[in-house]
Amino acid sequence: MANNSKSCKRRLLPLFLYLAVPALANPVAVGLSPTQTTHAVGDTFTIDLSAQIPSPVIGWGLDLDFDHTILLLSNVVIGPSWFSTIGTEPNDYGGLAFPSAISGPDTLLAALTFTAIQPGSSSLTASFDSVNLNEGFALETGGFADVVFTDGVVDVQGTSAVPEPNTRLLLALALGVIGFIGRDRNSRSTTSP
Repeated sequence: MANNSKSCKRRLLPLFLYLAVPALANPVAVGLSPTQTTHAVGDTFTIDLSAQIPSPVIGWGLDLDFDHTILLLSNVVIGPSWFSTIGTEPNDYGGLAFPSAISGPDTLLAALTFTAIQPGSSSLTASFDSVNLNEGFALETGGFADVVFTDGVVDVQGTSAVPEPNTRLLLALALGVIGFIGRDRNSRSTTSP
């Protein structure tokens, strides 16, 4: 029985090393574009999550954190080079490279569409949990790449810069009423004896 246990451990050791040993390559650099942006309440906008990937990876998985009282994440589109994966948590996003590994500069991981819902400032932070094997950048040669992150910031201002259609309609109606009253007064003063 002890020999079977040792044999099993010897067989699992290479797999463990393949998954757990840090990569000896240049780190993957993950960033958001634009890194800082300002929007008004009600605006919908897209921010790209991209990476500089120096060594071929077969997949990636990241968490995305932001202030949910200021921003609403309304849509996530995984980049065209990847097959979308489903994470184990609500803020997990990822992609698999198939049929071949992917590397290169400015590799689009995902396009994130947000709606500004309340004034304030929100950091956008991509990260991963090193003990979760669904997250990180899995290298084609085995193991996971080191990763360097650049956070983003979204500032939300209190009012929309463009008037709503109802505001325009009310303004036009008010100007029309003022013009009608002024015209009516002019016509009465010219017809009075």
